[in-house]
Amino acid sequence: MTELYVMTRYLRPDLLKQAGVERFDDWAATFGNVVTKNQQTADGTLKMKTSFASFMNLPELMSMYKEFADVQSADKLNLPRPELKTGKPQIISVPATPEQKIYVQELAERAKAIEDGSVDPHEDNHLKITGEARLIGLGNKAVSTLYKKRGEEIPYDFIDDKNSKVDKCIEKVAGIYSKTNDTKGVQIIFSDVAVNSDNGNFSVYDYIKDELISKGIPENEIIFAPKSDSKERENIFRDINDSKYRIVIASTGTLGTGANIQQNLYALHHIDVPWKPSDFEQREGRILRQGNKNKEVEIFNYVTEGTLDSYLYQTVTNKARFIAQLLDNKTPARVSEDCDEKVLTYGEIQAAAEGNPDFKRRIEVSNEIAELTMLKSSYDHETAAAMEKTKKIPEEIKLKKEMLSQVQNDRKSAENIHEIALKNDKYTVMTREKVNTCLLKMAQEKLANPEKEIPSININNFKVSVYFDKQDNEVRFSVKGESTYSCVAGTTENQDNYQRLQNLFDKAIPKKEQKIIQEISALEDNLKQAEIRAETPFSHENELKEKIEEFQELEKKLAGLSVQEDVIIDPEEVPIIETAEEKSIREKIYNVDENDYQPTENDDVSNTFRR
Repeated sequence: MTELYVMTRYLRPDLLKQAGVERFDDWAATFGNVVTKNQQTADGTLKMKTSFASFMNLPELMSMYKEFADVQSADKLNLPRPELKTGKPQIISVPATPEQKIYVQELAERAKAIEDGSVDPHEDNHLKITGEARLIGLGNKAVSTLYKKRGEEIPYDFIDDKNSKVDKCIEKVAGIYSKTNDTKGVQIIFSDVAVNSDNGNFSVYDYIKDELISKGIPENEIIFAPKSDSKERENIFRDINDSKYRIVIASTGTLGTGANIQQNLYALHHIDVPWKPSDFEQREGRILRQGNKNKEVEIFNYVTEGTLDSYLYQTVTNKARFIAQLLDNKTPARVSEDCDEKVLTYGEIQAAAEGNPDFKRRIEVSNEIAELTMLKSSYDHETAAAMEKTKKIPEEIKLKKEMLSQVQNDRKSAENIHEIALKNDKYTVMTREKVNTCLLKMAQEKLANPEKEIPSININNFKVSVYFDKQDNEVRFSVKGESTYSCVAGTTENQDNYQRLQNLFDKAIPKKEQKIIQEISALEDNLKQAEIRAETPFSHENELKEKIEEFQELEKKLAGLSVQEDVIIDPEEVPIIETAEEKSIREKIYNVDENDYQPTENDDVSNTFRR
């Protein structure tokens, strides 16, 4: 978002000046909510960092941006790209294994301990947990590797099966490889996690390659995408276009941009979920691209249910929706949270660990709120426009009626003109021939010298002057009564300017009168419609309110903020016997008004009565 300030300052600093936000601090105060808080670094240390927590006044911000930016998407440009089979990416989901669920639960417990402040951030932190949460979605091999790195023994009942989303991807890749043998179809597998096997890490790259080789795919047809600084990069891309390599395993960084390898691309596989929608867009831009020989292609997203995959997909979907709305002038709200958050909270991890139905419902409600908010945004825009009309139209009607009165008076004056007679301070011209001579002289003098002031003449109550119309490059007569009218002036011999003026009096003025009457009628109709529209309530207001309340309650639950339910005591349970010491402490505490009592830090009440 801050890039908008940079681009605006570079291309249109005048817009910033006009809005009074020329300085970045002023811009940030107007369009952003800046907060300073402790944030964990990669090594677990805490550091005070100032950043944007949210952005506000988005309609005004994007209005400024659109003054100099013309946003064009592939859809708008209608580029000749291959069709996407099924019309959208295909979701392939697998259930989480018991081992994955256990590890997610452990992550939730670790996250809770971190938020409680009972863990040294050097030992454990949210950034570390987030990294592990993304890894375990890959399957049990990743989970077992994490246990080993922690120096812990793998549980005795641990099953290292081959039913993970990665294994499903391998099966899909192998099947497509065989299906596209005739056309030498190329496939890309994207993953930004588990790239290297250094330091005992699980490498999904190595695992995929080994498994594909075991399924009969030649090793020399599989390649890891080269880094951007690789000298062989262009040669490798050429070989991919020639289908020398038919399986490319890559990250967003190595292949997301600057890679024209689309010539024979048939399928693209997302193993992981990137944080930013732009990463998805860049990945898929490799295959949905001009120059692809395949008329139809396939894209697959792989998800492990019961892990953080669902949350990550929801996060990136919301970001994409916000960006799309922003660029299409359909922003549903004036405020949006920052799109760059890259750590997971305890509530989010806990929901995934428990398979909490509230988590799924939160996603559903979020989508419903987004749709309703879009409708509300359109309603608010239309209502505001209607309210503005109810203020402006009466004034327009008033002005039109004043104009109508003037034109009607002019029409009555024109009806008394039976023969045109020109008058000025020195003479009166009566005959048609002499009138034409006089009018022609005025027109020719103006044509010869457009800047010259030509004396006006009078026809009854009308003042007739001549002027040069630069737009149409012609000389015209201006006829002014209570209102003003005009007609073209002839500048050559044998042109009847007399008749032109007569037509103006006989036809043009009555025609203008009728036009104004119609305009007033239309304005009055518009006013009635605007008043009705301004008073019409939003039909989904209650529904939106209910959804927002439901979402807020779900957020509280998922964040662990909901009120604990009262403990239900089993009537057959053996009662807890209060000791003499506990009784003495209790009587001492409650010997004062309960409403006035506030325990001090030295009152270990919770420990005293804990069972």
